[in-house]
Amino acid sequence: MGAATPCLQDIVIGRYRDAQDRIAWLLAHRRFEEALSLAEADRSLPATLYEAAVQSYLEHLTASPGGWAAAAQQLPRLLKDRAHLWERWVFSFAQARQLPVLAGVLPVKRPQLRGQTYEMLLAALLLDPVHHPELLALVQVGELLLSMFNAKCLCVADLHVNQCRESCPYSHLLSL
Repeated sequence: MGAATPCLQDIVIGRYRDAQDRIAWLLAHRRFEEALSLAEADRSLPATLYEAAVQSYLEHLTASPGGWAAAAQQLPRLLKDRAHLWERWVFSFAQARQLPVLAGVLPVKRPQLRGQTYEMLLAALLLDPVHHPELLALVQVGELLLSMFNAKCLCVADLHVNQCRESCPYSHLLSL
């Protein structure tokens, strides 16, 4: 709804603005934190607008130095139980070779992601010996249930890295 105001030189038309307009304006002006705060505060927004604010904020975070770790810490709060968003961001982390920072935050129960998603994380942890303690902790503590991923994929990844091995050194943990 708008209102027309006559003046001597022009006709000015005003229109009421709502939270959706404000968020769109903030995003267009690269004020991502403000847009996200407003989107989180207004529960009546369409899911697509909330997701756009989250996407823009996380892209902004990951563009800065050290931003991948900061973004990883924000994922549980921002993505909640939206499996499709989690998987989209896991693939973004994978493309940037930043999967190991997700080790402590990737959900295992709610939502439960596709097995390939967990396999990517575990393979990334397996590839670099620096991350082996995290891999071992995830498997030993039972954070990742064996039914959630294909353990043989991990052995294939390990064999690929250590080309002359005859068996997977983690087979006793993975119950192949």
